[in-house]
Amino acid sequence: RGLGSTVALMALAARLLMAALQSTGGLLLLAGVTAATFLPPTGSSGEDVAALAVALHDGSVAVWEPFFAVHCVAVGTLLGRAPAVPRPLGVLLACAGAGYAAHGLGSLLWPGAAPALEALAAVLAVGGEVPFVVWLVARGNAAPSRDGGALSRSRAQRSRDHAGAP
Repeated sequence: RGLGSTVALMALAARLLMAALQSTGGLLLLAGVTAATFLPPTGSSGEDVAALAVALHDGSVAVWEPFFAVHCVAVGTLLGRAPAVPRPLGVLLACAGAGYAAHGLGSLLWPGAAPALEALAAVLAVGGEVPFVVWLVARGNAAPSRDGGALSRSRAQRSRDHAGAP
């Protein structure tokens, strides 16, 4: 239980950092587009300012992706250990995290490899995230557990016990 709590906290922290960095990237893009649209040119065309904003935003993606990678690997680890979730879903989500890490870090360290890394990340992300979402929609809360339903029965029992408590 202690390791699961640590991994869950790590997933939460990584997701919060990613969200903050995504917001910053979005604000950079918005600021650049706004400047290109409304401010008078200062030796640069509006298109140049907008292109700079897009480049800054693209760079911010490479910064937040490794944090999302940590989140995906941590959640994949938790899913792989959860009795009610098929283990391959956790493995696939962790693989998606590896793709995000490869693209984010690779784009920063080897900019020339970014297109190939983007393709790799796309394949791993679709292969990892789509099955998990489909499973959540199709099975979600009603999924049988790998422990033969013991976990579900214990939750049901706790609910009955709690309902009968004063």
